[in-house]
Amino acid sequence: MEDERKTKKQLIEELQALRLEQIEQTRVTSEKFTKAFLQNSIPTIISTVKEGRIFEASDAFLRIVGLNRDEVVGRTSIEIGYFTQEQRTSFIHELNKNGCIENFEMEIRARYGALRYGLFNTVMMSINNENYLLTTIQDITERKQAEEDLKKSKAMLSLITENMSDMIRVTDLQGNILYVSPSHFKNLGYRLEERFGKSIFDIVHPDDVERIINLFSEGLAAKQRAIAEYRVRHTDGHYVWLETVGDILRDAQGNVTSVVMSSRDITNRKRAEEALRESENWYRTIFENTGTATVILDESTSIIHANAEYEKLSGYTKNELEGKKSWTDFVVKEDLEKMIASHRQRRIDNTAAPKSYEFRFKDKKCHIKYIFLTIDMIPGTKRSVASLLDITELKQAEEEKRSLEDRLHRAEKMEALGQLAGGVAHDLNNVLGILSGYSELLLMEIPEGQRARGHAEKIFQSTEKGAAIIQDLLTLA
Repeated sequence: MEDERKTKKQLIEELQALRLEQIEQTRVTSEKFTKAFLQNSIPTIISTVKEGRIFEASDAFLRIVGLNRDEVVGRTSIEIGYFTQEQRTSFIHELNKNGCIENFEMEIRARYGALRYGLFNTVMMSINNENYLLTTIQDITERKQAEEDLKKSKAMLSLITENMSDMIRVTDLQGNILYVSPSHFKNLGYRLEERFGKSIFDIVHPDDVERIINLFSEGLAAKQRAIAEYRVRHTDGHYVWLETVGDILRDAQGNVTSVVMSSRDITNRKRAEEALRESENWYRTIFENTGTATVILDESTSIIHANAEYEKLSGYTKNELEGKKSWTDFVVKEDLEKMIASHRQRRIDNTAAPKSYEFRFKDKKCHIKYIFLTIDMIPGTKRSVASLLDITELKQAEEEKRSLEDRLHRAEKMEALGQLAGGVAHDLNNVLGILSGYSELLLMEIPEGQRARGHAEKIFQSTEKGAAIIQDLLTLA
């Protein structure tokens, strides 16, 4: 009997020991579960079904809402503010409808109203015969932000594409159109539905097709950007000049899948370029064929362009002049300072500088020539155009004319003097003729030896000398 009591006692002790071991194992398991739950990297909560009161929350959840454990455990999702009543109602409706929650996207309001986005997954679970909700939350805030940024980028790109004047086209590698921007309608009259699947080369000018195909083929082969100018047909039949930049598009594996082309209408520019070429041809023809030596000068006094007449005037060739000679090399020293001052003043105030003046020009052989210069600024530039007229022969003719005029004036003076001398000589000759005649009569009447006869002889001799003087005066006249 006593042995039986000992056996029962041992059995009770063994059972107690076994129960304690099970309790310890349960405690250890519970601690492991709790630790694993709390340290789980996925935000997780256990809450009641009816109120949504939080029974337990992982550390990751606390981080996502920005609260500590005391602020979360025992309070409802609405009380801690990460759910609104409307969100809670929607959440429960989805749970009742499907029995669980799968990938249910909702906003989460963290501490201080910071907004985040979560992807919720919820299942029912039983703890001590009571139903609870086990909810895991995937923080998709960054993804949502990226999606929002992408949406904004797409909206902005769409807005830019729809309103930009440049035309965007996407084609496959054969040139078939996959997309055209709305600006095509404004510039060319085509809509996407009219051109989709058709070749871009259908509307390229026949003279440009081969060149463009080769150019873009080379660009594709080299996997490089291609730039080209060509003509395309408008819906009304006329051709429009386009400047197009073509680039390749690749898939995720890096394979070339399509070509994107950005085109700009350059018809007006082409017309302006053509008009400019015509203008330049006119200018060059006039510049080269004018009968006057002409040069274009830059601000530094360098000769930019010189025509054939300037070559003749200076004795230098164009290769020796253009970009190598300064116009100051051809001005004599005495005229240089005045001309440099005018050159500078012309670039400060063109109206204040003389438009024309004379100066002395020194050619390659150091011959001095007289030049009449006409010069003015080229509008919108710091350059000037100068025409040089060689007036050396005119200057020489003027000098000869002045010399002849001086000689003529002297001759006229001498002629007047001669006329005066001749008149005086004739008048004196008349007076001397009377004196000579009467002195001869006195000599005939006064006998030899008388004193008065000597006086008469002196008078007669003086008249003869006076006559000789008068004859010399007449000779001079």
